[in-house]
Amino acid sequence: MSDEEYDGLDMFHEEDTPLPDPVFQSFERLDGQSLSVRLVGQSPLWGHLLWSAGKIMANYLDQNISIIKGKNVLELGAAGALPSLISALNSAKLVVATDYPDADLLYNMQYNLDHCPGIDHDRVFAEGYIWGREVDELLSKTKQEKYDLLLLSDLVFNHQAHPDLLKTCRSCLSDRPGSQVLVFYTHHRPHLADKDDAFLALAPEYGFRVEKVVEDVSEKNVMFEEDGGSREVRSTVHGYRFTWF
Repeated sequence: MSDEEYDGLDMFHEEDTPLPDPVFQSFERLDGQSLSVRLVGQSPLWGHLLWSAGKIMANYLDQNISIIKGKNVLELGAAGALPSLISALNSAKLVVATDYPDADLLYNMQYNLDHCPGIDHDRVFAEGYIWGREVDELLSKTKQEKYDLLLLSDLVFNHQAHPDLLKTCRSCLSDRPGSQVLVFYTHHRPHLADKDDAFLALAPEYGFRVEKVVEDVSEKNVMFEEDGGSREVRSTVHGYRFTWF
């Protein structure tokens, strides 16, 4: 994939041809249970992929249920909303999965929430949201309580959006003890790893302390076989926790 494609420079280009049919991917949880995740057939917003960072984040959530149970959870850039599904299955108080307000993406998120067995469907919502905008609608879901846990998986490759992402995190994260932002990602373009990591360097300006919690290296994490650069770098998922200073 080209750098321009990653950065979303052509994200609003309209195609005359119809979109491919949606696809379903199976995700196996650590306990052996499988989840079926519906993905849009194609999306310039990258919602047609079940990202490796989202899978590793899902595993992390299953291993750390205490940060979810009874908590308000918000996912940004959710696409197939796998981490949101895992949060709901682990007894979150409320889960809001968000992505860009594109009709296909929103329908897809809602489909996954509606068709996931074992969750309380009165406590899960799919919402359109543009990073950096006002968060009133997001907070209306929690009756103006802020969120205990924010989930960001494989979003930092959109370098121009870093300030907007962090602005939203600052606006939405509660100051209750234990509140945190989880940021998981892979350097899909190794030559731009420093620009990915600039998100971490910028976080303290928004009041966040940064701590690494996961480093998962696996060939299964490589998303794009055709991309260049170190395969080891592209096979590594990094996970960070942001908390208030």
